Amino acid sequence: MEQSLDLEREKKKNIRIAIGVAAFGIGAFMALYVLMFALMFLSPSTMFKIFPDFSWTENVMGVNNKLFILSKRVDFKGASRENPPAERTTLETFDGKALSGPVEIPSFASVSPVKDKLYFFSEGLYRTFDGDKWEEVKNTAIGSTPAGAVGEEGIWVLSTVNKKPFLALLTTHDVRQVPLPDSALTTICTTQLVSAGNGLSLFWKKEKSLVWSEYDGKKWVRTASFEDIGQYRALALDNSILLLQVREFGDRPKVMMRTYRNNAWSEPATYELRGFSFHTIPMVFQNAPALYRQELFR
Repeated sequence: MEQSLDLEREKKKNIRIAIGVAAFGIGAFMALYVLMFALMFLSPSTMFKIFPDFSWTENVMGVNNKLFILSKRVDFKGASRENPPAERTTLETFDGKALSGPVEIPSFASVSPVKDKLYFFSEGLYRTFDGDKWEEVKNTAIGSTPAGAVGEEGIWVLSTVNKKPFLALLTTHDVRQVPLPDSALTTICTTQLVSAGNGLSLFWKKEKSLVWSEYDGKKWVRTASFEDIGQYRALALDNSILLLQVREFGDRPKVMMRTYRNNAWSEPATYELRGFSFHTIPMVFQNAPALYRQELFR
């Protein structure tokens, strides 16, 4: 009987401790919340100083056995209510042995790897970078928010001109406008252009599908639709095109890869994603498809 009473006393004691710990945790959280809320209005600069700078990788490109890692960084230094935190773009280079420090570069709308350099497209211009030297070319025909790709005949650009989508081929001599394959293609943010040879492949999301159309230099000749499982990346490799679709979250995270060669798409090959990553970026590295996965803490 005494043993039974002792067990009952221990249970009550443990319950009181648990309630006390929970109450302390809730109280501490509420106090922190009130403090942060007060700082937000009374002294925003002090609140910004509390947060460390953080960055996330947006894109990774493989060129000449090097990886170029493009990231966004939020800079809280000097931030205030009148001057919000600045978003900066940085570039890091991995040569297979060491990773260079991040270097701040101008922001851009899209980027495309071509042979031995990167092409960065921005409103009314593009910049090239070969790992050492930057060059800039201005051309008003590029328009705003451009998605670009470089082919054998010139530079393909899908952009907005006078608030309307505009697809063109920019050569050394002129600007050749190309009709869009679908009148529903009114947004550029989900669009990718890939050039392999003389043609152009255009990818975009429409309703619940990922749509592809091919332009042979004279007309749109082929169209196909794929299931939209999440983010996607289209890449050129050895006169063929790789389409990699990534489902990062869900019951079975996976990557589906299709290859376009000899005017036909292959059946999809599916690979399961193991471990946890909040961002998976398909790329071509050393002439082979690869995945760059970013974890929560780098």
